[in-house]
Amino acid sequence: MTLPTVDLPKLAETAGAAVGLIFSAGILLSWLTTRYTPASEEYRDLTRELRETKGDGNPRHASLVKQIGVYRCRLRYMSRASTVLGWGVVLTILTLLATSVTVVFPLPNGVALAACGCLYAGLALTMVGVGLMLVELRIDRRAIEAEAEDIGEVNAPPPGRPGGG
Repeated sequence: MTLPTVDLPKLAETAGAAVGLIFSAGILLSWLTTRYTPASEEYRDLTRELRETKGDGNPRHASLVKQIGVYRCRLRYMSRASTVLGWGVVLTILTLLATSVTVVFPLPNGVALAACGCLYAGLALTMVGVGLMLVELRIDRRAIEAEAEDIGEVNAPPPGRPGGG
């Protein structure tokens, strides 16, 4: 039995794009993790404070309820984005494996078509994950606004703006 001849430059060229996608998705997942951890800690702190705060006339109570809702929403989007990006990475790795095998071994076209399908699905999932991250960033603005909502002088419009001094 003779071993197939491996065209290493062609193999490296074929794998290069998929490896780049895997690295970029890994960077996005790392960025999400660095955002998720402090947000989940803040969520826990807010829920703890809400449990300790009595609702009877305390102005902080309503603000805490709103902030908890915003953080819960943010955490859900970040969790979904992580999951979708993770599956995108899995599909990209499958693309890399299938493509590498087809370069080394003559396989039926079905393997190449499956690799293309994995690539496009992985790219689509990566795009959806990035979209979820962008939605979470918009929600983060609400978290910033809700943080000082119960402090009147902080919420006053800045000078030069309508309603400001």
